[in-house]
Amino acid sequence: MKYKVGDIVKIKTWDQMEKEFSLDCDGSILVKNPNIYLYRDKETNFNKLYPNRIAEIVGAWQDPFRSHLFYILEGMPNNLWSNEMIECLSGKVAPIYSRFEILDIR
Repeated sequence: MKYKVGDIVKIKTWDQMEKEFSLDCDGSILVKNPNIYLYRDKETNFNKLYPNRIAEIVGAWQDPFRSHLFYILEGMPNNLWSNEMIECLSGKVAPIYSRFEILDIR
């Protein structure tokens, strides 16, 4: 298992995955191994939740028919992500404070 629950990961952009993998006839990205699709609506929803593309893994699911592990990201319980879709592991990330919180401006 490359990543574990609680890890903070960065998901590759649509453009990165389009170059690395390919588009199918419907315009979706097909990650050939493990045959998982990235649909435009999934990408749109992800961008709304995570504009910086950094999310926490909150669950993992082992495909019973193949030996591939998929990840569930916080706020997206119905979507699966694979190792191939993850750009990097950043471990636990400290909270990011706005300049107003740092300067205690009210």
